[in-house]
Amino acid sequence: KKCTAFNCDNHSGIIAVAKTLEDNPSKFGILKISSLDINHHEFVSLHSNTIRDLAFDPHGNTRILSCSRSKELKMTCLKTNTTLVTYNTTRECWSCGWSPARPEQVFCGLQNGQVMVYDIRNTRGALNTINPNAP
Repeated sequence: KKCTAFNCDNHSGIIAVAKTLEDNPSKFGILKISSLDINHHEFVSLHSNTIRDLAFDPHGNTRILSCSRSKELKMTCLKTNTTLVTYNTTRECWSCGWSPARPEQVFCGLQNGQVMVYDIRNTRGALNTINPNAP
């Protein structure tokens, strides 16, 4: 199936490819591929709709953000293949990223142009909403 997003982790050497599971097209996740041995790969199911973006933790913790059309932002540990945090959003998620200055902050860009700011220590919801369309 087609790749909708991919990213590489400089710390672990993992390449993450967002795709659907071939024998179950309703499972959307990440194909983890070792950059040291491309024959070593594993599928991790994460979302119920297409993944739009992936972002590795730049601080080297083998964590990855994924955002999807299922209106979710997820942080997953790729050592254990466990979802650590899930944030539900009001719109489809189109992009995600980590704060370079604050390792506890992550961002999610929504379909309507808003950017949600989250603190991964607070699992209840967004800290702030940035609305670039506001005057």
